[in-house]
Parts: sequence; C-alpha cells; structure tokens
Amino acid sequence: WLKRLNSGRGREGFSHSAPSCYGWPDLGMMSVAQPLSPSAVRWPQQHGPWPVPGPGQLPPGIQMPQMPNTSWIQPPRPQLSGPPPGHQALGGTSMQRQQSPTLPPGSGAFLAGPMHAWAPGRTSTPQPQRAHTVSGRGCSPIQPRRDGALGPGKPMPLLNDGSTQVQMQDRGSLRVPMSPQPSPEKPDKDRHADKAISEDTTQIGGSLETLLTSKSSMEVEEVNMAERHDEDEEVDAEKVEDREPEPDPAEPIFALIDCEERGVISRRQMTDALKDNEEVAAFVLPGVDCERVMESPEIFDAVQEAFETMSKGRSHLSLADFCKHFREAAAAKAAAEAAATAAAEADEAATRPPASTSGEGLRAIYERIDPEGSGSVSRLDLHRSLRKDRWLARFLLPDFDIMEEDEVFEEVEQIFRSVAGGRRHFDLADFTAQFRLHSAVSRELPDPKPRRDTRQERAQRRVLVVGPGFGRALNPRQAELLEASGYQVQYCDNLPNPEVQGFNCALHLALLRAAIREYQPDILVAASKGGCYAVALWRLRLWTGPTLLINAHPSCERIPADTQVVLTHGSNDEVYNTRSRATIEEVMATASPNRSFFYLVADSGRLGNGQLSRIGDSHNMKSLVEYECLPRLIDAALSPDGPEVHMVMSWNDYLTDERLVSEAWLGYDIEQLQKRWGKRRGIDEPETKNVFLVPRGCPEFEHVKAVFNASSKERSAYHFVQTAPWDSVKVQKVERVENWAQANCGARPFQNAVRQSLISQGLKYKAGVHARWMFHGTDAIDSILSDPVAGFQPLASGTRGASVWGLGCYFARDAQYVAAGPFCGQPASDGSRRMLMCLVTSGMPCLGDPQNRGVLPFRRRPHRYNSAVDSLSNPEVFIVQNPSAAYPAYVVTFA
Repeated sequence: WLKRLNSGRGREGFSHSAPSCYGWPDLGMMSVAQPLSPSAVRWPQQHGPWPVPGPGQLPPGIQMPQMPNTSWIQPPRPQLSGPPPGHQALGGTSMQRQQSPTLPPGSGAFLAGPMHAWAPGRTSTPQPQRAHTVSGRGCSPIQPRRDGALGPGKPMPLLNDGSTQVQMQDRGSLRVPMSPQPSPEKPDKDRHADKAISEDTTQIGGSLETLLTSKSSMEVEEVNMAERHDEDEEVDAEKVEDREPEPDPAEPIFALIDCEERGVISRRQMTDALKDNEEVAAFVLPGVDCERVMESPEIFDAVQEAFETMSKGRSHLSLADFCKHFREAAAAKAAAEAAATAAAEADEAATRPPASTSGEGLRAIYERIDPEGSGSVSRLDLHRSLRKDRWLARFLLPDFDIMEEDEVFEEVEQIFRSVAGGRRHFDLADFTAQFRLHSAVSRELPDPKPRRDTRQERAQRRVLVVGPGFGRALNPRQAELLEASGYQVQYCDNLPNPEVQGFNCALHLALLRAAIREYQPDILVAASKGGCYAVALWRLRLWTGPTLLINAHPSCERIPADTQVVLTHGSNDEVYNTRSRATIEEVMATASPNRSFFYLVADSGRLGNGQLSRIGDSHNMKSLVEYECLPRLIDAALSPDGPEVHMVMSWNDYLTDERLVSEAWLGYDIEQLQKRWGKRRGIDEPETKNVFLVPRGCPEFEHVKAVFNASSKERSAYHFVQTAPWDSVKVQKVERVENWAQANCGARPFQNAVRQSLISQGLKYKAGVHARWMFHGTDAIDSILSDPVAGFQPLASGTRGASVWGLGCYFARDAQYVAAGPFCGQPASDGSRRMLMCLVTSGMPCLGDPQNRGVLPFRRRPHRYNSAVDSLSNPEVFIVQNPSAAYPAYVVTFA
C-alpha cells in the first residue's frame, strides 16, 4: 500500500494534501528516525505522561528513558523538497512534541530528523528540522486493513487524546494499531482545559481541514484502486501458497529403496531393491530382468552404471539427486518423442497428396514427373523420375521404402497403364483426369461418429432383479457382469420359489410390488423361474415397463401391449424344452410393433466333417457373459429406437474406428460407388471390360486396404480364424468392378425396396446398419463379375457343400475369416489369392436356421427378414437369399 500510495509521484514536489486527508504523513517517503538522546527531549507536563515504547519495540541504537506506561510510535522521516505555494514551514527540534496555541491537545507534530511540513497562509524557507502536523479534527480517517496495511475507514489514534491508550504491534518501521485498551482517567480539571483549548481552536482546525481535504478525488480513487489491486494480488498469492505441489513419482520409489530412512541410499541398497522389488525395478530399469542381477554380468553392470549416473560418482545417492535424474530423463524422453512426432509429421507432409485437384496441386506433381517440360511422359521417363525423386516415389507408391525392386517395377508399370490408357505417352491432361477420376486428392477422411458413453448412461439406470431363478450362486458371472456394467442394481430376494406344486404366484406379488414402488426401477430383469413373477405382473398390469426375460418361461404366452420386452432362449435348454423356435416366435409376434426382441442362441448346421461351427446355449445362457451381451440386452430393452434395432446397431461397436471411417468414405449405397466410376478404356481393352485397376496410393486404394486389413475388436468365435496369421497378409492389388447392369438392374432396386420395407414397418433406414461392407471368397470370381444381371446365386450356394445356417450366399464381416478358411480357391503361381469385397444390403437380420430351404421368416407380416446371421450378439457371417442383395464392388488380390 505504501508503494502504491507514492506510485507516479516521485520523490520531489510531493503534495501534502493527499497524505493529510488520510490522517497520516507520507509514510512511503519517510525514513527511520534518527537516534535520539534523553537530553534532547522536552515534553509539556499538561499533556500527560511521555509515550514510551514497549519491550522490544525500540530499534537498535535508540536510548529512551524509563517513563510511565504509554504507547509510542516511531515515525519515519519524509524527504520533501519545499513548501507548496502559500504554505509556511513549522519548525521544532528532533523527536519533540510541540504544544501550540493553534492546535488542540488531540493534535501534535512529530519531529524526526530533517522533516518539513507546511501550514496554509504562510511562506518561508524550509528549516532543517520541521514538524509534520496531524490534525485531530477535519482529517479523513484511516484504519488498518486485514493484512496490516493502512487504508481509509475508522480513525487511527496516533496520539494520546486523553481518553484512550492504543497498543501498537511492530511491523517493520511502522506500528499498526491493535485492540485499544482504556487509559487512566484524567482529572476533571485537565479534561476541561483540553475542551477549552479545542473549542478555541475550532476555526483554525476548520481551515486546516479545508487544506488537508483539498486534494482532487482522482488521486484518492487512484489510491483506492491500488489497494484493491494489492488485495487481489495477496489473495492470489495465498492461493498459490495453499496449492499443494504435485508429488514427484520418484519419491515413493526412493522410499522403497531407503528402507532404513537415512535420506540417502548406497549402491548395495539399490542393487538389493532392484532384485527384490518389482515396482522399483520397473521404475528404475524398465525392461530389464533385475531378478537376475546377481546372475547376469550384463544386468549387474547396468545396475552399477545407473547408480554411477544418478550419484555422479559419489558413494551415496540422495533423494534430490534421485528425483532430479528421473525428472531429467522424463524431460529428455518427452523431447525425443516430440522430435520424433515432428519428424513423422514432416515426413507425412512430404508425401501428402496436394490439397486440391484444381490445377496447381496436380500440375506441381506432374512437373516433378516431367522436369524437362517436354509435355509428355513415357514409361522410361516415369521410371527415371521415381528413381531420382524420393518424394514423388513415396507419393505414388506409399510402400516404396519396403517394396522389392521387382514390385516397384510392376507397380510403376500399372500406374503408367492406368494414366496413359494404353498409349505410349501421357500428358498433363491425362494425369489430371486420372487423379480427379478417383476423387482422390482433395477428399479428407470423415471423422468417425462419436460412440455413446454407455457407462455414463447406465449409471443413471436402476435395475430390479427378481432373485429366484437369477442364480447368483449357481451362475455368479452373470451377476458380476451386471454389477460391473455400471447400472444401479437391486435384488428382490425375499420371494419364495414359484415352481412348487400348488403355488399361487399372485398371492406373493405384494412383496415384489412394494419393492417396485420403493426402488422405482427403469427395468425389471427375471431369469428362469423368476419369469413366473414377471408374467404375473404383466397379467395384473402391475408392471408395464421394460423387461428382460432370461429363458422363455412356459407361462409366457403373450407379450403385453406397449411394453418393451427382450426374451432370451437357448436351443439346448434342458429345463424349458417343450417349445420350439417357431412357437416362441409366435409369442413374440403378439408384442407391439418394434417393441420386442427375441435373442436366440442355437446350434449351427453340421459341417462336412460332421462338426458344429457354433453350439447353442443351455439353460444358464452362457453367451450372455460373452461380448458384454447381458448389459447390451438391457440397453436394448431401454432403447427408444426399439430393442431389435438397438441390438443390430450395437454390432458396429466391435468394428474399429479406422474401419468405420474408411467404410463411410467408400459409401453404403450404389450411387456413391458410381461416382467413382469412369468409362476410360485403352485401345487394347475390349468394350465388355468392367474391372479397372485402382492406382496404388490413392485414397480409394487406401480405404479399401484399411477395411480389408481391419480386425474385430474382440476375439473371433471360430477357432480357425483365431490361429490364422493376419498381420503378415499384404494387399497387392485392388480392382474396381464397374458392372452397370448389375448395379442399376439388381443392386440399386433391391436396396431401394429394402429401404421402403423398413419405412413401412416404422423403422428408419440407416447406412452402415442396414447396408454393410463384407467379404466373399470363391473360385468363381470371373463368372460373378461378368454376369450382366446377378452375379451371385444364393439358392445354389452354401458353405462348401454344407448348409450351416440355411441356403443362401454367405458373406464374412472380416476378410480374415475368408482368408483363414478354404474359401478363396487355389492360390496363383506367385502365391497370391483373390477375394471379393462387396456392398451387402442386409436390412433387418434374424438368426440363421440350418433347416431353412426357402425364404426367411416373417418379421412383421407381410414383411420378412432380409438376411440371416450366425449370432445375434456379435455376428461374423451374413447370409442373403436374394441375388441382388450383394454387389461385388472390388477385387482384392493379396498374399
């Protein structure tokens, strides 16, 4: 506050009306008083006892006589240059309190060394020692702030006014008032004399008040703003001081080594700790098997070198050096990673396609191919340019650094043929047209749709589980999965077993009804015999909310209207085995449209070797604990989209984000595919040719490759897929199929028909859900591609002679499934194989049925299901019966 008070005024020519209006001299410009001796002190007796400092308050070098107990303040010394115009200096001796006939007893002047003070109406030359007057009346009061500084407010009793004695607290050279204490009463005679003097000097006090308060309000406001600013800074400083420093991760490791708590560790202690404590070893020497430190000379040397580095050659290592070493190591690692990231970004930028296909970007690339500016490029010119220009080579051939010489030669030849179109040269127009044809260069990757935060949604949901039949003891994994999924779960266990002879379930519903009223659940879950209670609640209309019914209880004969219900059942249920799949499907048909879902887990058909590819569930519904199926079924029962649609949408959660991005780029309808088609044909290509090479490195090639190489997030349910190597599989070539007849006469009309069918059922057609990218392996690829109307023949197809899930054409979600099985025929002479990547309109699928020999079952009359799958939880195989349901969009050659 003192610094702020004097800011902007300097040491010279200070105006005294501002400090006086605060009732205090210019403290920021004063110095400590000169040492004084008792002989220099004079004090009029009528003013009472001498103010003497308390114990320990007197600065070194100052001697004071023993006086009666009063308060004392040592004023600093102002440095003033001269009186303002119209003022006269008042003189006095050092540290003397003067009595003036013009000043009341409550006022006075402190003299501290060469002081200067001015009074109005007089002019004179300043004397070496002057008194700075402080009026007892007419001054703006000051008070101590909470931090000890001074500011406007209550009057500060600097001098003894005859009624109060103020105890001061030392804060440097400035004494701040503390709690006031009463002083001894003056005799009535003295008080009357003081009052008389005060009344006689009222006129002078008024004039002095006018002078002291004459400073402009601007300077007062400036001081106030400075005070508020300082208060804010002090609060911020307190926050910084209160904030706890972040713990150093090396400190607890050091504590584990320093088991003797000496504050330093020796070479032996560190060696023993690395050998015996895995946490210490993982922190100090990650990746080193420190348990063998006393067996391996290399590891022992590494430990000793690490100690030497941290201790800097000393025999003991302190905590400070230990933490400093790892802080520096972390900073160096972060710097190295940042440098590597910057280098990778620069490297990527060097090979990134141009920002647009308008002339400049492609022209710049073409000029690198034709540096001489001849206007045309031959095969030899292209080869030479790629050998000389590494940037150009990596742009046209992204795998250039790892490709063999023969592969580079073949790829360059394919690029030249694609651009030149069968001619011996190509020019800028050919090059630009080829890249614009693929819409390659300017198209950016779409961001993947953000996945729902199911964990946060589940935390808001209350699940009431009917205790009997849920099997927390016999099947604990179900309960563990349910509780770990994030729901608020409550069990109603105080219900009797309903499967006893003569049991009347309605008599015991009061307990369950009371639990529902108390807990207010969002969904009711019942399993096995607990389904009897759920059905009884439905019949009496005591519960019409979402319900998950595990196992199809025999008492469930119909689904209540406007109730969302998910019913699960296994084909190998050994308890409830009296009803077939068709019977349960008839029960589910009684539900309101799009408000129910029948989750069935059934056996597949037998393969050629007599084995089953999938086995259906028994009564304990083992599949519910796989792929997080149980909580997903609860989500489905609660979904506003409807249980069945929600479950089909959740299948995409097991695809990687990279694959979904690439699929969205390629598109999910025929119109999007045809936007990339062209009619460029060379002189050596027949008019019936409908397969065209996709240039390596263009975005279309990269997205097809990304979908082909993608694997599922979860492990495959098929053993032969789990054991097949996939990381080493390499895409050699991608060819685009442009069969206008198949697309316009088959695939497009079928896709539109499925879209209209779903709309008429009250559903919304969703790309990526009702149309998917899948893979098909066959040795009859050429016949499929050349067929003018329908390349696939579903009713004559199967799985290598076996109808595992019924008749139809089989497609795999993942290319790895096709490559791992015997589906692609015999490899070529160079070891390569071919596979079809198809756009399949799957619509609304149902579980496949090995006994199915014709059309699929009804979903909602007159609409049938559009495809079949091998699993309703996480399908890997799709089966279609319509020849136009799939369009072979690409041929992928791989090895």
